[in-house]
Amino acid sequence: EDWRIKLRRSIDIYKPMVVSFVASWCNKCKEINPQFDEISKKHPGMYFVRIDVDMLPDVTAQWGVKSVPTFVFIRGGRQIDVVAGPNKEEVDSKAATYA
Repeated sequence: EDWRIKLRRSIDIYKPMVVSFVASWCNKCKEINPQFDEISKKHPGMYFVRIDVDMLPDVTAQWGVKSVPTFVFIRGGRQIDVVAGPNKEEVDSKAATYA
């Protein structure tokens, strides 16, 4: 499903969302991807979306992402938090807080 559709739904129903900004060439991204999927299963009250920075550079710039992996937490169309780097525990903790 297109990330823009999920963002629109997130705004419409005020459902929080976490976007994982990754790149195919990034080894740390490859390591965290399965963990991000695990976290998504624990928090059904949130949308979880993965964006490849090389495929969507405009979206990456729009959210101010400078490095990968970066996890942007969004509610109501606005950034509410960010985790830079492959920190599974911090992403999981923030997801629990905002879900």
